[in-house]
Amino acid sequence: MANRLQRVLLVEARSRDALRLTEVLEQAAGRECRIDVLRVETLSSAVSALAESSFDVVLLDLSLPDSHGLDTARRLLSLPPCPAVVVLTGPDEESVGLEAVRLGAQDYLVASEAHGPLLLRALSQAVHRRELTAQLEKARAQLESRVEERTRELRQAVEVLQEEVDARLRVERQLRHSNELLERVFDNTHVMLAYIDRQYNFVRVNRCFAQYSKRKESYFPGRNYFEIHPDEDVRAAFDHMIQTGEPLTGFEKLWIDPNDPHRGPTCWNWSMVPVKDADGHVEGLVLSHQDVTESVRDREALHESERKEQEARRHLAAIMESSGDAIFSVTPDGTITSWNGGARRIWGYEHGEIVGRSVQRLMPASRIGDEMVRLHRVFAGSPLDGFDTLGVSRSGRRLHVNVSLSAVRGDDGRVFAVAVSARDITARKRMEREILQVIDEERQRARYELHERLAQRLSGSAMLCRALGKHLSQIAAGGNGYSRCQPLAQSAEQIEDELRAAIGQTTALAHGLMPVAPTPGALMDSLRELARQTEIERAISCEFRCERSVRISDAATANQLYRVAQEAISNAVRCAKASSVVLELGVSDGAIQMTITDNGSQAVGPDKPARGPDASPTGVQVMAYRAGSIGGSLTVRPGPRHGTIVRVSVPVGRPTMTIRQKTGEKRPQRKPLATSH
Repeated sequence: MANRLQRVLLVEARSRDALRLTEVLEQAAGRECRIDVLRVETLSSAVSALAESSFDVVLLDLSLPDSHGLDTARRLLSLPPCPAVVVLTGPDEESVGLEAVRLGAQDYLVASEAHGPLLLRALSQAVHRRELTAQLEKARAQLESRVEERTRELRQAVEVLQEEVDARLRVERQLRHSNELLERVFDNTHVMLAYIDRQYNFVRVNRCFAQYSKRKESYFPGRNYFEIHPDEDVRAAFDHMIQTGEPLTGFEKLWIDPNDPHRGPTCWNWSMVPVKDADGHVEGLVLSHQDVTESVRDREALHESERKEQEARRHLAAIMESSGDAIFSVTPDGTITSWNGGARRIWGYEHGEIVGRSVQRLMPASRIGDEMVRLHRVFAGSPLDGFDTLGVSRSGRRLHVNVSLSAVRGDDGRVFAVAVSARDITARKRMEREILQVIDEERQRARYELHERLAQRLSGSAMLCRALGKHLSQIAAGGNGYSRCQPLAQSAEQIEDELRAAIGQTTALAHGLMPVAPTPGALMDSLRELARQTEIERAISCEFRCERSVRISDAATANQLYRVAQEAISNAVRCAKASSVVLELGVSDGAIQMTITDNGSQAVGPDKPARGPDASPTGVQVMAYRAGSIGGSLTVRPGPRHGTIVRVSVPVGRPTMTIRQKTGEKRPQRKPLATSH
């Protein structure tokens, strides 16, 4: 066994013992095999040697300079991997040797008894046992790996089998549940169900079938269908299904129940479905009968109702088409979806030209923003009735129209369209303007009579009274018994004062009849004077702003703008309790723009009328009417923080009327309504 030993690591601190053991090994090996012995003196040197080279066996002395006792063996045996270890002990340390073997050493020898053959045999057997141990460990590892692999395969097989079992159990539960559900449906449905074989004998019927036939379910199995319900048409249908395998569904049939003939004819919905075997041959029929008498009656009533509704719609369409007013509908995005004859006559667009187009085509560019705001308010649920606005016809002619907007709601209550009803009031507006012009002419004539004639006569009378008073005073001062003339002189002075007061009232009355003189730049002066008078009479701040000179040639337009400003300032002071008012006049975007802004605490407008003891509920309507009478528009909205902003916009460049002051003659002219310098 010496051939198993090639390299031996001798761990011995005592040189004499180390030399003896080396000689014993070399002599015991002889010439057959050369043994290479490496001697180290410390455990740390042994660890280094094992790390640098490989050895067949380690001959270990437990008493070393850096380690002693079993701890030496324990530390060496813990090195991975460690060759075979034979421990050298003292004569009385057999228990130590056994404990070292238990820790992993292959054998132990008493150092003093270790001689040639015994030492060589012990080392060789230790190497052999180490090899056997390594082989056993390898075999055990392989066996454990195979056992683990086989266990894993068995576990997977068990899992697959368990999944199959679970799947079968689920299928069985589902099938059982489906059968139970089918049984419940079969027995509890209100439809008459029956299954018959190829010879038309009943196999099974449900509870509804038996109850309607006024028999028990057990009565039917084995009996022929046509013995109970003879019918040649039904038999022909059965024969056809048996031959072709084609189902028959949705077949309505009138039937008189022989068990209840007083009920009269009833209508039944028949469905007959063939049941086929694996080869596709019909082996039975499933019948379902459902009483649809009430459904048929409801359907007929529905058809009649639809017919009447369609007729009513045709009548309504005819009424709408023949109406003199324009009636059309608009979607939330402003698209026109319907168009009647009245709209065609007013705006000039044919049905195909305007349906599907934007409603903005019917509006002047300056009015699009305001009109779309009104539409959005109606879509939000606030209808608007009877307001005047402007439109543009197909030819580009401006129209005055009176419009009403109402929401069209669906079944869910949501607004999906706005119905627009409009009436052409251009002629009425023209007549109103002409009436206003006539009124202005009469006011101008009355103003002329008051100011130029009556006031002048009163002034002359006042001068005569003054002269008379002076003359009487001179007579009274001369004495000679004329002292009674002094009271007459005082009476003449009083008459003069009264005449002067009458002159002032006459002048104010004349100014009120025609506050704006019939000159192009008179409106600016009148508005400036209105602001000054407001500051004096109302004790508030009232500022007039006009960055560029605005000259209006139409006296009616100027007077209506003045009246609107007067009304707006009055509302701001009396209703909104404003302490500051700004009156602005200018020309922009091709229109006269007049804006009255106040800092009142309460906004006044079409949606929020004035309140309070001094409020004028018709003030805004009057202003809107005055603006509309001269072809303009009025907007009233809250200020950015508080107060109210009233804005009047009157397009320029339209036909106007020039009024002559003295004669009152009117001459149509086409010239700019206003100019700005």
